[in-house]
Amino acid sequence: MKFARTFLTAAVAAAAVFAQSQPNSFTATLTIDANDGPFYPMQINIRTNTQSTISVSGLPGRVYAIFQTVGNLAAVPTFFNNVGYVHLPLAPAPIIAVDGFANPQAYNTGPNAFQSFPVNIPAAGNPPNGVPLNTSVCLQAIVQDTTSPVGITLTAATRATVTQGPTITNLALPGETALPVTMPTGLVLPFYNANYSTIYVCENGFMTFGTPDTDFTPTPPEFESGPPRIAAFWTDLDQSSGQIRATTDANPPGLFPYCKVDYVGVIDWSGVGFVHNFSMYIDNQGLAQIIYPPSNFGSIFETAVGITKGGGAWPAANTPATCKDLSVLQNNGGQAGATSESFFEWFGQTTMPYYTYGVNRTYDLAGRTLTFLPNNGASSTLVGQTSKYYYY
Repeated sequence: MKFARTFLTAAVAAAAVFAQSQPNSFTATLTIDANDGPFYPMQINIRTNTQSTISVSGLPGRVYAIFQTVGNLAAVPTFFNNVGYVHLPLAPAPIIAVDGFANPQAYNTGPNAFQSFPVNIPAAGNPPNGVPLNTSVCLQAIVQDTTSPVGITLTAATRATVTQGPTITNLALPGETALPVTMPTGLVLPFYNANYSTIYVCENGFMTFGTPDTDFTPTPPEFESGPPRIAAFWTDLDQSSGQIRATTDANPPGLFPYCKVDYVGVIDWSGVGFVHNFSMYIDNQGLAQIIYPPSNFGSIFETAVGITKGGGAWPAANTPATCKDLSVLQNNGGQAGATSESFFEWFGQTTMPYYTYGVNRTYDLAGRTLTFLPNNGASSTLVGQTSKYYYY
């Protein structure tokens, strides 16, 4: 198959030119993130800090090669009789990004006539660790094809242009620290009838709005009187063994702009207890969520979970007995809150090293997603109109 690996270079001198397009076909298809046309050649956007998927299909067990150029597709394609139209510019010659003719074991369509592989798109920036925004990469493949007179067939071509994706910030929060995370331009987070462009993330399992907080001993009175807060797992945590990262995205496809904070492998303070994994999410419509995998066990310290406007706006729930039972409410279909009403639960056991109340409330939210819908789900919900929530 030497011809298959060198025909693009030879095309500069040998090919006739036609103003036509090369589509994907049953025997030769290249897709990026499931984009397979029409129209051809294809033009798509890929986003920084995301993962794209390249797929090649054809007849079963056929090898393939993917060619790549930087810039735009050729204004006029180059035609090869019985092979197809080359939409990549031929000067300078395209590079071979994937070469199944040289490495057939790695790059072939297999028994299912299909192979795909992920491609990590770097953050916006400069090489080698970043990629400049608006960079365009053009890809086209040749696939071994026993139905073709020359044994190969061209796929459609695709121009992939790099656009801004999510911004991921790894936070170093040792020793009861809280750090600000500023939203990208265009992203405003409404929470309890106020708009915020900055959140403060604390090592101890919560984010606050308007002002930072580093408290590691949660109580219901502190939850109600402190700053506006989303607490996924407010307890005494130690980041030293794990990661805390904030993801912001002002233009996510198919979603509202959002901010998400993930705690991965964070342990109880002093290294005694359990490893914890959980997330907090809020979008520009005010929808807030707290997300727990099934493996998130309770802390050995007292813990508070939920949302609050703070500032004493809803002082009724100031003891473990008066705060809500979130799992029971969720099991019973949720609950509509009043204006400024908080939704939170306090967990504690008499056997804990730090203990305030003479009651036992066992953490029972592992594997759940707690959703707080603004304005009780009213259709008039707009940015800033988040005075009350529906919990489910």
